[in-house]
Amino acid sequence: MTHHDGIAPEADTHVELADDTAADGAVQPLRTTAAGFALGVLRRLGHVPVIAIAAYLLLTLTGATTSSMGIQSFRVDPAHPVGLQIGTSRAVRSDEWLTITPIELGRLASGSTRADTPLATSPDLIYQVPNGSVGESIVFFDGDLFKLGGVFPQSMLFAAWWWLPSLLLVLSLPAWLMRLGSTRNLAWFATGLTVFAPSAAWWSMFPIRILGFVVAGSYLLIRAVDHWIAGRRGRAVPLALVAAVFFVRLPTFYIPWSITIGLPVLLATLVWLLWPPATRRHAAVVIAGAGVVAIGLLGLLLLENRAAISAAAGTVYPGQRRSNGLKIPASQRFGAPMFSLFYRGQPGPKGTNLSELSSAFTFTAGWALVVWIGTKRRGWDRNRAATAVLAIFTAFWLAWCSFHFGAFGKHLPIANRVPPVRAAQTLGFLAVFVLALVLSRTVGKIHTLVAVAAAAASGLITLWGAHSMRIHMPRLGWTYIVVTVLIVAALVFLVTSYRDRVLPVIACLVLAGAQVITVNPLIFGFGDLRSSTTARFIRSAYAAHPHGYWATDSLTTDGLLIANGLPMLSGHQVTGPVRSEWRKLDPTGRYEKIWNRGTSYLEFRWTTNAVPVISSPGRDQVVVLVDPCALAGLGFPMAGIVSIRPVPDTTCLLPEGRFVWFRRSVNVYSLAPG
Repeated sequence: MTHHDGIAPEADTHVELADDTAADGAVQPLRTTAAGFALGVLRRLGHVPVIAIAAYLLLTLTGATTSSMGIQSFRVDPAHPVGLQIGTSRAVRSDEWLTITPIELGRLASGSTRADTPLATSPDLIYQVPNGSVGESIVFFDGDLFKLGGVFPQSMLFAAWWWLPSLLLVLSLPAWLMRLGSTRNLAWFATGLTVFAPSAAWWSMFPIRILGFVVAGSYLLIRAVDHWIAGRRGRAVPLALVAAVFFVRLPTFYIPWSITIGLPVLLATLVWLLWPPATRRHAAVVIAGAGVVAIGLLGLLLLENRAAISAAAGTVYPGQRRSNGLKIPASQRFGAPMFSLFYRGQPGPKGTNLSELSSAFTFTAGWALVVWIGTKRRGWDRNRAATAVLAIFTAFWLAWCSFHFGAFGKHLPIANRVPPVRAAQTLGFLAVFVLALVLSRTVGKIHTLVAVAAAAASGLITLWGAHSMRIHMPRLGWTYIVVTVLIVAALVFLVTSYRDRVLPVIACLVLAGAQVITVNPLIFGFGDLRSSTTARFIRSAYAAHPHGYWATDSLTTDGLLIANGLPMLSGHQVTGPVRSEWRKLDPTGRYEKIWNRGTSYLEFRWTTNAVPVISSPGRDQVVVLVDPCALAGLGFPMAGIVSIRPVPDTTCLLPEGRFVWFRRSVNVYSLAPG
């Protein structure tokens, strides 16, 4: 028995479930044949998930990603790039194309961590790529694909890894929302606004990487409880184990966003599962089992990465950073509907960048509030409880980036690890979930006045964000602002009034997608980074001198060498320093405040001075000025150096040739024996 709007009554939660439960709560018959089961799965998935799976396979087979590795700085000659790319790479996404992608490609090239600098602890925990230890291989299972680079085309393996979180999100988010009480229509509406959020696009899908695994884990946990209640323990246990593995990924990757969007999803799921008294005991058993596995895996993961965790905790930044609730500009909270203008002739923002300015569709929080106040709702049940959890977190993070919390804020556990701007960039994801659930819970037709009020509130919030955005973009015209505000208001009115209709939802998603479809490029393969004559020259130089480290005096040259798997002394210090290695360069600790930090680029500059001088000429940049001939004497076995600048002391160096990178001539030297 189901209600007319597709939400199962609370009394139905204890019935024995068959092979699966449909989105509307109706029990489906158990499939008895493999073909019937496959057809049943496809039917239950619906057209959109099947299309998503097909798209994933197509992108994997073609080696296509949205990486900005095709940036001009990673080209031999930008006018004649290697490979196929559609769209424009974004220089602002340097933490993707200059950091994470070269590191991942280095793993893919070597099948190991040999490209990591000895000066820094391993970035495996942050970037979720295993280095061979047991815990990492289990939790970061998708990264194990990189070990197959000698068997399968590497571009396919990288694409499979790149798109997996997006596939998990598209497959699990609608199902998860429908279990929490959303209608199918609004669940897909929320999924579309999540995928097409400006902060997802302008942050290279990093928020999707968090949401994909935590939402998939949450849905699998729900299904595990379903099967446990029905007595199908053989199905429940594997699902719970996979859910536990997915949840362990939550406290890795990027912690502030794991807190803002991952933790609320997990807690809402637990509340939903434990709410009904009739099934609470069964749910608690499954949750406890998954929790024990997750805690055990997390403990193993932390043990394996204890050096990196200890180093990161002791860094000046970000380890010792504590944040406080602050009022940030409305443009960074509510500017999402305005983002289509950024690649339509408008100059870049002043005083910030597009990634920092981007957000999800936070105005939907106001939309949900108006609907909640103005409509009749069902009483308290598990669905309302889960919605309340998400709403409370949405309200808190909105307050965190809207008000100054005084001295209290920096001492608030967990929250003080989240800079307000990071909360502003992601709380819109939660707001969209809340909106879908609130709209789905309304009884009967929503009054026109409520729809008008929701449209007006959404329009005013968008106008506020747009007005604030003019601080960064003075040339932002009022005509564009007014048109955008009217479009937002009209769409809010239509979706609110006709929440069961498909066309208003499609219109919203088409316009949201149009905003971000050209933000990131579509690149097939690795471009010049791995397929150019320069990349082949680098690999041949390494093959001739395979023992010892390489160091460069350029960030982009570092990226080239790292992506091709060369063991590096320069490179990236993502988590924190290895103090014993830095002491070789800085025995007295004079420069510790400079090198004791994470999220830094490590460069070398060449001089005749055997005593290193360490400086930080730019943000997130650590430069070591030293005689290259002195590095071996300081305890670093060197294979060679790569330099875009003249090297003053070449007494210990043997010229190995030169290559062109970004139209510049770059010299390669090996170290003479002895």
